[in-house]
Amino acid sequence: MRMYSRDTSEFFKRNITHLGVRDFYTIVTIDGELDSRMEDMLSHIEGQAAAIFKGLLSSLNPLRVLSEQQATDLAVFICFQMVRGPRHRHELEVMAGWYAKRQLSGQVEDKQLRQMMLRPHPNEHIALMGRLAEALFEFVFPRPVAVVFVEGDRLFTSDEPVIVNTGGDHVRHHPDCSLTQADIDKRLARERHKKAKRRKDVRRVVHFAPTQPRGVQDAIELVLPISPAAALVYGSISEWDRNIVVAHLNGEEAQEFAQRVNNAMCSWALDAVIAHPDDKQFVTTPMPPVQPLMRVCDGTNAAADSVNQVPIPLRPVRLWRHA
Repeated sequence: MRMYSRDTSEFFKRNITHLGVRDFYTIVTIDGELDSRMEDMLSHIEGQAAAIFKGLLSSLNPLRVLSEQQATDLAVFICFQMVRGPRHRHELEVMAGWYAKRQLSGQVEDKQLRQMMLRPHPNEHIALMGRLAEALFEFVFPRPVAVVFVEGDRLFTSDEPVIVNTGGDHVRHHPDCSLTQADIDKRLARERHKKAKRRKDVRRVVHFAPTQPRGVQDAIELVLPISPAAALVYGSISEWDRNIVVAHLNGEEAQEFAQRVNNAMCSWALDAVIAHPDDKQFVTTPMPPVQPLMRVCDGTNAAADSVNQVPIPLRPVRLWRHA
């Protein structure tokens, strides 16, 4: 496959067997042993989905009606794809780093805090994945499914392959998000002049939001490329009879759809953007710069600044053994 690394800003070719990161979902036990049960479970989920994809893409005996088990297997795969990626793990690392620095604020000098790199163990992400995927299932399973075929091998994929189309800005700010520390201090001063019984508790509202759209509950559609020429599309939540809708796009329609998918892949991948090895346009595609993974409304301080910038290093931690 052709691959672009957002970390190194390089294009290169890779054998598909070398694209995966080994032991990314392997737990390190208290005794320092490796536990690969999550790896085994994900392999099973991938195998169930691969069989469905093969049927959907078949030209001889295409799968056009999903059984209840197939619809379940497919939704489970989509849910895990949305929570298992390296970007999601790095977001948890960023939030944990913010919390640790907030706790240390006032005890450690600001300059030293800005130089610290504080991360949770990768086990934390692995342990959360099942519960997060389960919570998403009710917002994925009821959606009607379509397969969109596009003319030519146009579609990219990435290490964040599920596109969540929210139809607009997915971030919903709290009214207090825009307050500066000076505004908070003024509120505190006003409350101090009131009688004790009438004083209100003044606190800062801290608001986290990923820069990648995530509003699955209200999403217009979910899109997952399953080949360079086909994408799986989940529509809006509604009743459906598990019949697969099939669409074939050519010319300008194919180009417009592919561009929309590819722009999302290039923008929201953590590191790897991937295309067909014969896709000559891929190496000339303008790649957007890496953006911060998250934004936090928390004033100006070392903890907030560490969130509101591109993380260094870009890749998250794996197989962290205790010393």
